[in-house]
Amino acid sequence: MYHRTRVINPKSNLGKLLKSTSEPGNEPELAKETEWSYHYKTGEKSYFTISKFLADEGFAVSASEIQRRWPNMDEGERIDFAQGFSSNATWDANDTEVLEIIMQDGNDRVWESCALAFPRHSDRERAVSFLLRRMEQQTNEQPLNYIQALGLLKDRRATPAIYPYYEKYREGIKKEAVSCEPTGFLDGRQLVGVHLERIRSI
Repeated sequence: MYHRTRVINPKSNLGKLLKSTSEPGNEPELAKETEWSYHYKTGEKSYFTISKFLADEGFAVSASEIQRRWPNMDEGERIDFAQGFSSNATWDANDTEVLEIIMQDGNDRVWESCALAFPRHSDRERAVSFLLRRMEQQTNEQPLNYIQALGLLKDRRATPAIYPYYEKYREGIKKEAVSCEPTGFLDGRQLVGVHLERIRSI
């Protein structure tokens, strides 16, 4: 890991993002840069990861390039790309092609890292079906990114998949009240509840 100060135009996307996340009096330091993201130290103990797709005006990659490179990327590289790609400020047919490449060859760690890209897929049915299948087959005890994506898609078929997690968090909150030890169940229940209600409201 390295640290260096970089001259940043305060009016650029990157400048605005760093200003909104940095602690007062702290000059952001570039701690790490990958092909797809920046990792800045924004405070004494705080860091902020910024997608180049969001920070750098005009940053883009073609589906054909990802198709060629994807088989040779390890899981860490795939997650770094998928996270950055999902933050893309714009969306077009090329982006849907890229998402399809990810969907066809990946795992839950990769897919959850870009879950919020699924509601932007041009084929809504394809996106909903894929996410529902992942909810059935994944092993993560808290698939909150999938739940959030399904909530944004507002499809009633997601209700049976999401509701058990709502109940799980409700039971967790009861146990938390008895033990007086915070476990994060309240935050999880609130997030799941918001998206469950969003689906039920259609």
